[in-house]
Amino acid sequence: MTVRFLVVVGSLLAAAMQVAAGDALTAIDRGEQALRAGQLEAAEAAFQEALTLEPESVNARLRLAGVQVARMEDAAAIENFQKVIGVQPQNARAFIGMGLAFLHQGRYGLARAALQEAVAADASRQGEIAPLLAWIDARADVYSDVAASTAAGR
Repeated sequence: MTVRFLVVVGSLLAAAMQVAAGDALTAIDRGEQALRAGQLEAAEAAFQEALTLEPESVNARLRLAGVQVARMEDAAAIENFQKVIGVQPQNARAFIGMGLAFLHQGRYGLARAALQEAVAADASRQGEIAPLLAWIDARADVYSDVAASTAAGR
């Protein structure tokens, strides 16, 4: 009887997890639709809902962080990109997003370092990242954190 009870409970938990994952995907889809419609607040809410349903969803966290960058919520975006990198250390999209958030904050040295990490994680992104790195490097004389990072060879 105890084994049967555990099997039933296990089956119910597995079914609940599948429903939650499905609901999270539905929330992500709603967030994508809101993004396409230019509704950043609704998109952010949908991606937050997806993370409530499936806290480990890298997909939902990346999309949420992207919306946060678009809304100039850079500190929150950086935190979310860092969480993605903690789980997927070679996630170039997370490094690119984090670099953009650092650019918004005027933290050019950190932006440069994040963008270089993106290239290290995915060399195919070099073409899209090189102009940003050049833009940052052109300001090395103005921004001391850029001068320090370029001098260190980062």
